[in-house]
Amino acid sequence: MNPGSSPPRPDGIRAVVIDPGHGGSETGTVSPTGLMEKDVTLSIARLLKHLLESRLGLQVWLTREDDRNVDLDTRTAVANNLHADLFISIHANAAMRGRAAGVETYYLSTDWLDEETRKRLSASEPGAFAPRRPPDSQDPLALILWDMAQIAHLEESSRLAQTIQQTLNRELGLPDRGVKQAPFRVLMGAQMPAVLVEVGFLDNPEEARRLADGKYQARLAEALYRSIERYLSIRQAMQAPSP
Repeated sequence: MNPGSSPPRPDGIRAVVIDPGHGGSETGTVSPTGLMEKDVTLSIARLLKHLLESRLGLQVWLTREDDRNVDLDTRTAVANNLHADLFISIHANAAMRGRAAGVETYYLSTDWLDEETRKRLSASEPGAFAPRRPPDSQDPLALILWDMAQIAHLEESSRLAQTIQQTLNRELGLPDRGVKQAPFRVLMGAQMPAVLVEVGFLDNPEEARRLADGKYQARLAEALYRSIERYLSIRQAMQAPSP
């Protein structure tokens, strides 16, 4: 599909890249019954892609269409090269102890803001937070441009994350774990509003049972669709000229 083949929407959103976390040899979190994060994320991503294309007429790409390895930098590069207007990375969570439940939505921070979250996520997703230096990092101008790229879409990323978190909690009746910031490598360098959504805790047997259910996956995709639809409405309202 050609990124320039359809006219932009009035709010400027026409293309979305959805990133199904993990893939190939990178299974991600595995439930007690053997359900793998990489399979859950791909299933939900496919459902969400269909909803966005069929209902909103958006152009939607997945960073992987099947069960294959895709490195973290390539996932962001796909979104940048396609000039996407939104980037949404889908993952499933794991807790260090106990039976945590609910969704979490993240947007980028270049440093950890929450020590407990750092320990938990670093244990469940080693390597996901390794710092990525910009190209020609010894060049002062390159460093300035890199910093500008990281903060350019921060406000819109925060608004998108808040909308997703609120909508998923309301639509699915989940406990509110809140919006958080973390230095996810897959979000670094994104040249558009970008978020990472943890759709549930696979190491929680009850949540794993739901995430294995195709009907629940469809509900999750529907809730994600509604959150994006709501975000677009908010953007349009903000861009509308004052009477």
